[in-house]
Amino acid sequence: MAPFVTLSCPSCGGKLHIAEDVDRFACAHCGQEHIVKRSGGIVTLAPVVDAINREEAGVDKTAAEFAMARLDREIREIQAQKARLLSESPTPGGFLLLAGIGGVVVGFFALACTISVGLRGGGNTGAAPVVVGIVFLVLGAALIFYSRWTAGEWNQRTSQQLKQLDRKIASKQAELDERRKTIAP
Repeated sequence: MAPFVTLSCPSCGGKLHIAEDVDRFACAHCGQEHIVKRSGGIVTLAPVVDAINREEAGVDKTAAEFAMARLDREIREIQAQKARLLSESPTPGGFLLLAGIGGVVVGFFALACTISVGLRGGGNTGAAPVVVGIVFLVLGAALIFYSRWTAGEWNQRTSQQLKQLDRKIASKQAELDERRKTIAP
């Protein structure tokens, strides 16, 4: 028969006889599993649960570290999306606004010339210059209005997209902060 050591169960206090070749066993009195630790001629018992908890803590730390790297990458990607949105989508309507202002100027010029010729007694210029001047004025004003309306629509849509991206960043940052807490000593 192999030599054995007599110890008390750390869980229930029952007497245990542990053989030299045993590394893990269950208490005959309470059923608690233990790991036998031998070091420098000293034999101790540690519940299996403690060993599992230490392993779980190590696994949790590793998972948190991987999650932190993933979250950092996702935050950078969302920030890049936000930068692209701001740089690639200039406020529309710049050309339309200039065309509208040009139309208004041409319309006023046509009307001013017609009135000037009429006041100087240059004769009957007809209705065509007046109609052309009015058409340019109306079209110019319409283009100005449309350019401002589309700019407002763009600003509202972009603002909503930026807010959505900011919410995503804040959510990822909060999750990252929580992960940092789990690995902090």
